[in-house]
Amino acid sequence: MYAQSTDIPVTSVPDHAGAEKRLREFADGIQPGYRVADERFLASGAPLVWDALRHFVGPCLAPSGYGLTADGFSSDFAIEYSVYGRGSGLRRWFNNDLILVAGFNRGPDPDAQLYGYFRLTRS
Repeated sequence: MYAQSTDIPVTSVPDHAGAEKRLREFADGIQPGYRVADERFLASGAPLVWDALRHFVGPCLAPSGYGLTADGFSSDFAIEYSVYGRGSGLRRWFNNDLILVAGFNRGPDPDAQLYGYFRLTRS
């Protein structure tokens, strides 16, 4: 049996502005010397299965030379994340941006899960 994710408006997430702010602050502090350059927030109408999300995102970023470099949780375990960086030294020389995918481990509303994609650049 397969679970199907349903995209829903970000505004349907309880306190979406506060949740976006927490994810943004987390993204700004995840990698020393990096800051958020671009962001996109998405919402899902089904609980996030982080392993499935990670295995979907990885192959999408691979053609651009990105690979998984870090995976984990925030110190309070509220946010789960994956960081993707360039594996090749030559590609890093021209573009050392990182991609962060972060989402709340347990949201207040199981029917509305918020997560974000961030492009991090050297500050």
